[in-house]
Amino acid sequence: MLLPYSFRKYLSLCRRVPNRRGYGIHSPFAFGFVTGVIYERGEFYAYDELRKMRRDGSHALREKDERLLLRIANFQHPQSGTLLGDPAPTTRWALAAGCRKCAWRDDAEASRADMLYAASGSWALRLGKLVEEMPPKALIVVHKPYADADSAEVWRTACASPRVTLSFDLFDFGLLFIEERFSKSHYPIFYV
Repeated sequence: MLLPYSFRKYLSLCRRVPNRRGYGIHSPFAFGFVTGVIYERGEFYAYDELRKMRRDGSHALREKDERLLLRIANFQHPQSGTLLGDPAPTTRWALAAGCRKCAWRDDAEASRADMLYAASGSWALRLGKLVEEMPPKALIVVHKPYADADSAEVWRTACASPRVTLSFDLFDFGLLFIEERFSKSHYPIFYV
């Protein structure tokens, strides 16, 4: 029997406490990403607009999560991006605001995008294929990699793929970097 999602998240977070704020990360890139993107506390140029948009009530993620997606898109600066599934309008806006020059498409030619965001429930059947087809220097962001037992198994398999050299597990989000310059590393991050 699978435990409820919130209880599994709580147990996972208890195990991740030693890895908060970048502790135990020796890679300069990974440490910089964790401290400068995931745990960034400063104000971003688009936060006020995001707050205004969220007042409409058409959002599926927490504001904190959409801010994280905005910072990730800003960090990655993709030329082209793909949205799998049906993300909420505020999530779409946050990704687009993170990199205004990026052309975001819905599920069209996903394997040619520099960055891919997979909304919850839309990626489990395709993640392995997408990891193999994505171009070099690509980033895949997966929402709820532990939604159910099948998703968790697909997520673990994707992390173990030889093409994925750097992966961050935030429990609510999974990030897969396809970068040849990194040595293979997996980081469970304390993200509440």
